[in-house]
Amino acid sequence: MKRFKLLNPLTLEDRLVPAGPPIIDAWLKASPGEFARVMDERQLAAGPTVTWNTPQAGGTNGTNTIAALGDNQKISYSANNVYLQNPNFSSSVMGPWYIDPATLTPFPNYPSNQNRIFRITRNPVAATSHTATALGAIGLGVNGVSYFNMQDGMSYSVATGTVGGKGSGFWNRDARVGEGATLDHALAHQPQSGEYHYHTEPVALRAQLRDNIAFHGDALVTFPSDPNVIVTPVSGDTDLYAEYTNELHHSPILGYALDGFPIYGPYGYASPTNQNSAIEQMTSSFRLRDITVRQSLPGFAAKAKFGDAVAFNANGEYSLTAANYGPAVSATYPLGYFIEDYEYVAGLGTLDMYNGRVTKTPEYPNGTFAYFTTLHSDDGDAVFPYNVGRQYYGVPNAAVVTSITESVTTHFDIASPQSGGTVRGTIFFDTNGNAQRDASELGYSNVIVYIDGNGNGILDNGETTAITGLDGGYEIPTSTNGATKLRLVVPTGYTQTTSNPQDVYVSGGNAIFGVTVGLRVLPPTVTGSQINGGAAQRSRVTEASITLSEPVSFPSGIANAFAVNRIGGGSVAFSAMQAGSVVTLTFTNGGTIPLEASGSVPDGRYQITLVAANIQGSGGVLDGNGNGVAGDDAIISFHRLFGDFNGDATVDGSTDFSQFGTAFGSSSPSSLYRDFFDFNSDGVIDGAIDFVHFGARFGSTI
Repeated sequence: MKRFKLLNPLTLEDRLVPAGPPIIDAWLKASPGEFARVMDERQLAAGPTVTWNTPQAGGTNGTNTIAALGDNQKISYSANNVYLQNPNFSSSVMGPWYIDPATLTPFPNYPSNQNRIFRITRNPVAATSHTATALGAIGLGVNGVSYFNMQDGMSYSVATGTVGGKGSGFWNRDARVGEGATLDHALAHQPQSGEYHYHTEPVALRAQLRDNIAFHGDALVTFPSDPNVIVTPVSGDTDLYAEYTNELHHSPILGYALDGFPIYGPYGYASPTNQNSAIEQMTSSFRLRDITVRQSLPGFAAKAKFGDAVAFNANGEYSLTAANYGPAVSATYPLGYFIEDYEYVAGLGTLDMYNGRVTKTPEYPNGTFAYFTTLHSDDGDAVFPYNVGRQYYGVPNAAVVTSITESVTTHFDIASPQSGGTVRGTIFFDTNGNAQRDASELGYSNVIVYIDGNGNGILDNGETTAITGLDGGYEIPTSTNGATKLRLVVPTGYTQTTSNPQDVYVSGGNAIFGVTVGLRVLPPTVTGSQINGGAAQRSRVTEASITLSEPVSFPSGIANAFAVNRIGGGSVAFSAMQAGSVVTLTFTNGGTIPLEASGSVPDGRYQITLVAANIQGSGGVLDGNGNGVAGDDAIISFHRLFGDFNGDATVDGSTDFSQFGTAFGSSSPSSLYRDFFDFNSDGVIDGAIDFVHFGARFGSTI
């Protein structure tokens, strides 16, 4: 089995939620010219080929002499069922396959076109008596490729003392152990029938769906139909895939089990009932048993073999007779060799015995039962039972049918003309603001892109959306031909440097690539200011505070970033203190205008100038006029007029005189005392000084 390291990215990956019912809309659709391809291990230098023959001499175990499109070629539905018509080929390159870890001997089987119609119920129900998963397809990936269970068809025989196809069926070999070497990069292979399938994690499908994972290889070779697969070369890393565990998003639907319930990737909501809860890795509730001999079946395996009503011994296991014992644990048959080496422990992980849980998901906001892919948290390797447990949660009534015998609606048909298509592109950091993506400019993740159907410039309910991924890539469908207005919800603190809306022309179901939109961090702006901590009075003015849109730096020092001047001439000195995005200026002596005894600036009108060149934010120097362009100074105006209680720049009788009269004669610390009416700050509001100055200004306006 291939293993892959866990990485920590800087950004979030794509998460495209189907617009319609997920059981209808979640499937990958074939596109013209996107043929299934196989990498033939005998001709690696030739690259992927659209036709192939089995490597087995004279054999017919998997041939494809006529090129076939990958993914689903037709999707139709009734009130009760969905029908998928596909060849069981992925649109990512399949192969190469070997039978040995050293990749010296070709695997004898190749995929063959199954040309099948797969029927899955739209109305899944929980089972009252649970059915065991059998050999063969237990579900269908959204790309039309089969899911198999964790078995490889081999079991231990007491009679022969060996593991083979004619064993007793009590000790069944884990396919990951027995067939791991035969899996391709997508963790899939095929038996003699040519049915390409997954036993564990469909890792390449996860990469196609941007399920918190990246590919470390040549995407043009491996994913010729998916140019937006995340590619992240890692120096010295030989693994092809890497998990991204920072800023996770909920996994997409990877497929549906035969009971009609969805199979998700590894990540879901921390709280199954709260879509606003954190995203975390779903964990298996199975573990290896603490045994040295194999003389009993664990409870989950006994239920799968004998039914839910099977009786257990005192240890919660099913005791076997000697005829059905397995081999003792040894180097030949270590723990984990057989699926019966595991036991289910309720509550050990986040998932139940069926490897799922009842939960809300992006596609099922009201809740559903959902299976999840399980991985090791330390190395990303698959963890038992991998996807669907040993039994189905629901009633497995899906089947391959030879024809559709009920009235259906066609949702998609590659053979018929289609409307609309898919737009794919990138949102990027336009660092230099030149409206084009330069080599050093990175993609921007977690940006909402939408089709502005009514052209009103606002994201309305029902309009199709997508979220950009790790590299800023997005993929968004549109159902109409012709000009489509592509918009995005510009993140707070950013401005768009390329045109909005982008007029994109789509038709015939085709994909349009390379529609890029630039975003640049906005320069800092002034978002607010206060005089005297927000007090209305202007009778005494001792400080001013300025709030900026972000914490800033002062390349030439904070003292050179501000200037305080009185209109008509003169400057006021100040001391400055920064706390986050707020700068407070406390007026001091030292300028050409001295302060009064109270510490206030004298009467007059003043301006605080914020010197743009000396105020630096993440998007450049200050944008003083708020037009999105850096480099303009900002001006904040205020006045001081002794006796002005309500800050209206007038000393009048209706408010100011009344308030002064109330305070007149009071002294500190009386509750009537108002320090801003104490002109000389002697602690008393008296007639000798304070009333004289108030009277001198009474009726005046500044």
